[in-house]
Amino acid sequence: MKEIETNLGFMLLEVKKQVQSAYELLAQPSDRGIRKIENRDDYLDNLKTVIQAACYSQVRSEGTSEALHTARMQAISTIAGNLERIGDLTVNAARQVAYFSDPGFIGRYDYHEIFRVILEALAQVHPAVFQRDLSLAFAICQAEPRTDALFVDQFERIRKELNGAKDAGDLLTTLFLLRYLERIGDALLNVGEAAIFSVTGHRMKIKQYDALRDSVAASGGEIPITEVEFCSIWGTRSGARIGKLQRPSQDPSCARDFIFKRGNRDKLLQESENIRRWQALRPGLVPEVFFQQEEQADATLLIECLRGVTLEDLLLTADLRLLQTALAELERTARELWMTTMNAEPINGRFIEQCQSRLGDVLLVHPELRIDGCRVCGVAIPSLEARLEHAREIGRTLDAPFSVFIHGDFNTNNILFDPEAGSIHYIDLHRSTDADYVQDISVFLVSNLRLPVFDYERRTKIVAAAMEFHNFAVAFAAHLHDETFQARLCLGLIRSLITSSRFESNRPFAHKLAKTGVYLLDKITTFQGNYADFRIPAGLWQP
Repeated sequence: MKEIETNLGFMLLEVKKQVQSAYELLAQPSDRGIRKIENRDDYLDNLKTVIQAACYSQVRSEGTSEALHTARMQAISTIAGNLERIGDLTVNAARQVAYFSDPGFIGRYDYHEIFRVILEALAQVHPAVFQRDLSLAFAICQAEPRTDALFVDQFERIRKELNGAKDAGDLLTTLFLLRYLERIGDALLNVGEAAIFSVTGHRMKIKQYDALRDSVAASGGEIPITEVEFCSIWGTRSGARIGKLQRPSQDPSCARDFIFKRGNRDKLLQESENIRRWQALRPGLVPEVFFQQEEQADATLLIECLRGVTLEDLLLTADLRLLQTALAELERTARELWMTTMNAEPINGRFIEQCQSRLGDVLLVHPELRIDGCRVCGVAIPSLEARLEHAREIGRTLDAPFSVFIHGDFNTNNILFDPEAGSIHYIDLHRSTDADYVQDISVFLVSNLRLPVFDYERRTKIVAAAMEFHNFAVAFAAHLHDETFQARLCLGLIRSLITSSRFESNRPFAHKLAKTGVYLLDKITTFQGNYADFRIPAGLWQP
């Protein structure tokens, strides 16, 4: 570790020398000054290689597998790579001097502040990393917006002066030079974020950290972020940053867990609004929003972390008795909510339109699933797109007789069961809306079927759970005289089965999902008769 610290110190010193030399070069341009900066570049490359090799060695060493230590080594390796990049950018900026027809031309522009910001940030790197100073790490990150703003000011001036200028060549050279300096700010942002990672062990963008700090404060007082336990939740497909946040307390009964979400503003604000609507319908069903912060493109939510296990975990690990209890409570909850929110106005689910909008992504991941149209023995075999279009036309004629307020993403991992309270909770609610209840039913059924579990015993349990919920839904629809329920459910299953394959890397399993969807597609498009008589093939519910 001492060797790593020493070499990173040498590397910082060399980078600062390079930047300082480039600053002096602009005041007194010379070929010798350019070569002096270029000659330091190989030394920086060597130092980066030595530091990164030492970091990898530390991670591989016996007894150093602690997560925070590994994070620190990864962070230092990232910092070394970005310092080397700063060296390269400095060399590129210095080389621009040779292109000036007037060596003193750059002196007309205010480049001094950019160099000051860069050198100030470089001076903060060593203590930020090795003294674990989080405030300095955040300060390093601020170099990026500051260099950006300074560059924009000079860019606007040069852009205006370029119009009809006789010295256009020198103006463009100045612009290129300043652009290289602005890009150093980008590298410093990477350095600052890596320094934060080395202290906290959480890899985040600076805006996410700012939001997390605000959320921590909102959850109860000014607690140092280093004292807060934050566990990232990976695998989300929305692009949002999601983590579990635990605020410490000397009294264990007062310790609280929260879910931190940072991402697309429209989605998170929609989720917040939907949570309020669910709470008005049934208090305790969904988590409470403790903190909400909005920006131009992003938003932050701090949400209650509810007790319980997901239905998916129950399907994979729980005993059959507990799973049956959870399913019974889910069915009771769903029935009550559907009845409470029912609106007698007909509504169309547009299931096939949803499938068509995602088909390109499916075929991008699994191009072999494409079915082209052809003729066999004079008989036309329609393409997948043609079959979907036929199903879409059928779907247009099949309105649900009523709408309900649906979850919108009714997967087994978005439903919690609390065994102690015997209650169901809904989470991840940004898609909740008034719609055909078949949407939630079909999504839930396919979220069971697409679980990548292949041993016969567990697969049988999963399929049995899907069949149980299917039978409940059929009975509910019959009670309300929803005559086209099974035909619409077929369309919903087609949508979910085909589109789910794009998230499955196991090609044989992905093909099975998609081809099951195509099988149902052929069943509905070749059906002759009244769609009130259509039935989902019984063979679908097989292990």
